[in-house]
Amino acid sequence: MAILQGTDRKILNVLVDNSRLSLRQIAKKAGVSVATVMHHIKRMEKEGTIRKYTTALDYEKIGYDVEAIVEIRISKGKLFEI
Repeated sequence: MAILQGTDRKILNVLVDNSRLSLRQIAKKAGVSVATVMHHIKRMEKEGTIRKYTTALDYEKIGYDVEAIVEIRISKGKLFEI
């Protein structure tokens, strides 16, 4: 598993902040060309680094009192130990 650096990281940081931006807007924020953004995003989608684009909701506005997000990462073969 490679640790992302450089252009990939810049593009991902922009996408995490707002995945609805156009390629031109992403390029401007990341400081690279539109073609570079297109190439990197297509590659990261193909490799599975980018798996989906999603919506961040304001749960309070839709009637929920508490929001809890739990993410657990478990090494292969360690599931039953957890």
